Amino acid sequence: MIGWDEILDGGLAPGAAVMSWRGTEGGLRAARLGHDVVMTPGSNTYLSSLQGRPEYEPAGGGGYLPLRKVYAFEPVPDSLTCDETGRILGGEACLWSEFVADSTRAEYMYLPRLSAIAEVLWSPAPERSPEDFFGRIGLQLKRYGAAHLAYAKSLYLVSMSTVLDTARRRVMVSLESESGDTPIRYTLDGSAPTAVSPLYRGPFAVGRSVEIRAASARGGRLLGPATSHRIMVHRAIACPVALRYPCGKYTGGGPFALTDGVEGTRSYDDGRWQGFEATDLDATVDLGRAVKIRSVTTHFLADPHSWIFGPKDVRFESSLDGSTFTPLGERAYPAPSPGEATHIIECAQTVPAVEARFIRVIAGNIGVCPAWHPGHGGKAWLFADEIIVN
Repeated sequence: MIGWDEILDGGLAPGAAVMSWRGTEGGLRAARLGHDVVMTPGSNTYLSSLQGRPEYEPAGGGGYLPLRKVYAFEPVPDSLTCDETGRILGGEACLWSEFVADSTRAEYMYLPRLSAIAEVLWSPAPERSPEDFFGRIGLQLKRYGAAHLAYAKSLYLVSMSTVLDTARRRVMVSLESESGDTPIRYTLDGSAPTAVSPLYRGPFAVGRSVEIRAASARGGRLLGPATSHRIMVHRAIACPVALRYPCGKYTGGGPFALTDGVEGTRSYDDGRWQGFEATDLDATVDLGRAVKIRSVTTHFLADPHSWIFGPKDVRFESSLDGSTFTPLGERAYPAPSPGEATHIIECAQTVPAVEARFIRVIAGNIGVCPAWHPGHGGKAWLFADEIIVN
């Protein structure tokens, strides 16, 4: 008998083998108990996960699994003894097909990630090298093309990482793609980049609101679609935020996650969202001094497939002393409905010019997953990012 690692919970039958999908811990436990194991952790081998940002990928099963993370999979952890290591039969890649309508979509989802899985499972660890693999993958993509396979070019998508300069209230921007040393062309005015747009040469500072669009390019042509990234420089950028209910697993990068000038994407695990499990968002921003404000805006992620729902209501308040708050506005949102696609909810409140030093945003979590949801009765998540004050 072979079963997913949940069978560990009831005690293993003699001779049962275990598919370790909830990480590698179940596999380690089974091997130490003398049972055979297939390593297939969702974090590294579930090819139904997206390869890039959702807006540039076909619908997938949620989560983010780029090519480099697949290649980083290690099926035989070094914490096992020699005898225990012998219990690891190998690894497996999984392509769950809820979002796969035909073989063309299947090819797109597993190529080129299947090449990474193959090399990881069929090559001894000392002989594996990410630099060498990514130096060869471009030629492999040409082979896919010659065979008329519908492979993904997601490794050429340009991602952005940022570092907030709190002293100068600006954002340091870095651009990269999984392909490594492929040249990147970019613009700052929201226009589409071309093969002759400015060449990215290293991190640069942004002190005003811009829309960065960037694409990998070589030989006078773009290698993939351009990605778009917004930097928002506003009154609250780099201002400290006090949370009444601190977030746990999803911290969004730390205490300035809600005022770092960068919005979260439609990927819940992009590292930018602050997540609150069955608790509300109750955030107070200290602007440092009293200023006139005209609007407050914040964003929420709705991704029911991942147990993440929009707020049931949102309230905005202001204060001069951080103790007595004046309402600025509030709004209620309809209950989530079946079939709701992943999307970002923008909640904006415009007010007559008012003087304030503190801005408070309170968003209600629906609490539990609704009756129609597969996880009904379980704790619901509320994901928020960037409190924009102008």
